[in-house]
Amino acid sequence: MSPLLTISDYLKSLAGWLSAISQTAIYIGLAIALTLLLLRFLTDKLNFNPFSRFAYYARRPTEKWFYEIKGSQFYHPIRQALGFDPAYLLLLLAFVILFYLLHSLISFLVALLTFLSVTLNAFGMGDAVAGGRYLLGTVLLALLYFLMALMTILVIHSWFGLFDRPAHWAGRRIYPLLYSIDPSGRLGPFLFIILFLILSFVAGAVQSIFF
Repeated sequence: MSPLLTISDYLKSLAGWLSAISQTAIYIGLAIALTLLLLRFLTDKLNFNPFSRFAYYARRPTEKWFYEIKGSQFYHPIRQALGFDPAYLLLLLAFVILFYLLHSLISFLVALLTFLSVTLNAFGMGDAVAGGRYLLGTVLLALLYFLMALMTILVIHSWFGLFDRPAHWAGRRIYPLLYSIDPSGRLGPFLFIILFLILSFVAGAVQSIFF
């Protein structure tokens, strides 16, 4: 049996394992985050002594979340429009977005492992033509998923303040591209959404053509 086929089977199994484990980990993380948010909400609404040890430890894990959400460009316009503090509402929305983005990051990695497995399987079976086509498609998808992953990390960082170092590294590579398209910077998040959708469409086209 060709070593390429063995590696292909290993990558296929790894992709399936990663997909299953990541889903469980994301759900657990989301449940913990929502529990911490609910604990802070109850602490505020039940008027616990803000200087008590319980209130301190109940609020501490979420301090950075509120700091980041209140510093976002959406917070003040939405607060003026609604007439009340929308921090909890925005954080709930942000957690939904965070769940989707983290799921997307894992999906990119799982897809690449799967396509690489298919590529190695073709070469292992002696089909160089199909293997070459799959390899080219995998390289193109890796580039597209890389750009989409960088944008995803930047969005997560802007909402939650997570991934400081990866976000700094990603920003050095993404922002020059964005400024070349929109030098004024006025389009802001809308440009991120538009580019992400375009890259998603292109990635789907690459899959259809090469696989």
